[in-house]
Amino acid sequence: MTLLTSQFSDLTDPKRLSVFWWCLWVGVLLGLISLFGMAVDDRQIEGGSVWAKPIKFSVSLTLHLVTILWLSRLVNANDFNNRQVGIILNASGIASVLELSYIVLQSARGRDSHFNFDTLFETFMYYGFMGGLATLLMVLTIWLSVLIFKTPSISRHSGLYVGAITGLFLGSIATLFTAFAMASGEVTDTKRWIGGSLTASDGIPLLGWSSTGGDLRVAHFFGTHMMQVLPIVGFVADKISFQWPRMAVSIAAVAMVLLTAFTFLQALNADAFIVF
Repeated sequence: MTLLTSQFSDLTDPKRLSVFWWCLWVGVLLGLISLFGMAVDDRQIEGGSVWAKPIKFSVSLTLHLVTILWLSRLVNANDFNNRQVGIILNASGIASVLELSYIVLQSARGRDSHFNFDTLFETFMYYGFMGGLATLLMVLTIWLSVLIFKTPSISRHSGLYVGAITGLFLGSIATLFTAFAMASGEVTDTKRWIGGSLTASDGIPLLGWSSTGGDLRVAHFFGTHMMQVLPIVGFVADKISFQWPRMAVSIAAVAMVLLTAFTFLQALNADAFIVF
């Protein structure tokens, strides 16, 4: 932990990130608990293990926290920026752990955390609690992209600079759009599925996406992971001294947006992303 935080000592005082680091490790621990649960507990929800969802969310939220920690070093260091970055990272850590904790709790109870309207409590926790935390996470991510845009610590001509601001911003917008499309119930009244068998039992291994019909989680996945793909494209373009690193990021951004839109429309048409 000391080794990792030392990489960011030029940006923020590691003491300001103590909450963030605690939350990161708690998230990892909850993921390991969920893996153990899957190994010893054969209960299922909608044809899949009750522990599949917390495992996937643990990986996704941990990846998100590591991503914003990495990209936070692109903000020019000064007292005001340091305080803002500290707030973004610590608040993101808290929001992630709270959301993951509820998902793990529901799995332990053998209950679904998402699309669960069986009780008033679970309806509130889905829409009010988890929906609010997810929105907060994306608002904080957009805030970080604005800080990088306004006061970068690297050249504005670098691929990483462009990849960071476009990845964080576009990824957040795409995440909110696809998540609200699923949560609203306006697109489909069968949760994230459109057509097909409406069960996870015949889904794509690991990811769990439907192989028999449309699944809105595919577009949600590609939209969300723009946050990692675009900065990595920019980072690699810089490292290999590509002549036009910003163009490489721009092409990747267009491709990711089109892929997200395509898979969203594909799901609306009740077509599976992959049929096997």
